[in-house]
Amino acid sequence: SGENGTLSGFTTGGFTAPAANINLTSVSDYECLPRDGGGQAVFTLSGTCGGVTAVEYSYDEISWFTLDASPTTTFSGNVTITGQQNVTLRDSVETGITDKVLYLTASMGAVFWWQSNMQGLITNNQPLNVVGNNPIPIMYKNGVFLPLVDPTSAEAGAMGSLLPLLAQRYSDAGVPVCFANVAKGSTSIDYWNGNGTTGYGRIQAAHAAMGFEMSLSIGGETDTATGMPQAEMETKLGNTVDSLFADFGVQHYLVTFPFGNTTTGNPADMNAAFASTVATNTNCFFGGDLQVIDIDTGTTAGNDGTHIKSDADAATADLIISTALGIVTSVTINLTATGLPDGSYSAELWNDSTDPMTRVKVE
Repeated sequence: SGENGTLSGFTTGGFTAPAANINLTSVSDYECLPRDGGGQAVFTLSGTCGGVTAVEYSYDEISWFTLDASPTTTFSGNVTITGQQNVTLRDSVETGITDKVLYLTASMGAVFWWQSNMQGLITNNQPLNVVGNNPIPIMYKNGVFLPLVDPTSAEAGAMGSLLPLLAQRYSDAGVPVCFANVAKGSTSIDYWNGNGTTGYGRIQAAHAAMGFEMSLSIGGETDTATGMPQAEMETKLGNTVDSLFADFGVQHYLVTFPFGNTTTGNPADMNAAFASTVATNTNCFFGGDLQVIDIDTGTTAGNDGTHIKSDADAATADLIISTALGIVTSVTINLTATGLPDGSYSAELWNDSTDPMTRVKVE
């Protein structure tokens, strides 16, 4: 009956109470859930325990709150995470009995898909340096939540990618993110063409695990080389974009890939299909045009005419995409003219000659 005494008829022995314990099993370090409008997410913390009176939790190990007032051999309760926080559990009486989970995150989730320039074949792993108390960017890779670091893709042969550079900007702005890089090299739009296709299944799996509120792609090289007509690309790309919105409520950012000396087929038709999709599909937005990047062989050591390979080109691609996403956080404008009268002057940053992106007032 749970008594710790000598058994009748025995001269020695008895019951030994198990050591008191709290073992959290429902969540792991770096786990992410989609943020709500207030930047919060509710995590259920549960597990096994023994010999505890009540399970308490704390974000700072100073203030404590009740998670489960009446645990048995198990415990369970909800905690609200704001941004990114650690949570410590303890017994309310034997306070040295603890367990802890690190960097639970209410995240801005994003999925990245299509071809190898999204997957990442940059020669060097790209840097990410979290400053001060800014949030640690997380990635969902091989079914596990981890601190984001290259290679972000689980594909064989994956190298450096643009994701650390993009994640750096969000972290610097104080935005917790969770990225899933599900891109696969040499894939046609057919691979991603909406519900039931192989590639779209990758996107569905990522959403089931982490949720996301943004989709971004770099691709089209394969379909350009095979000569897919503009109208066919518009139909299939539009189908995927519309499926993303219908299934997950997310809008898509479409990036134009860099054309090099190995580009064959119909690049003009591909450009026209991308431009038309952005212009006519309310679920698709301009994600940046990487054609200004010179990836031709002989231009920079290691270039192959197809992929972004150098650190400098990766930095350019990051700036182009970040500007399209609206996460460029600062701009410096030097006024060198003399004799300017007092007053306010406006400068405009332009994406191209017809599309003003941001107005910056200089006084």
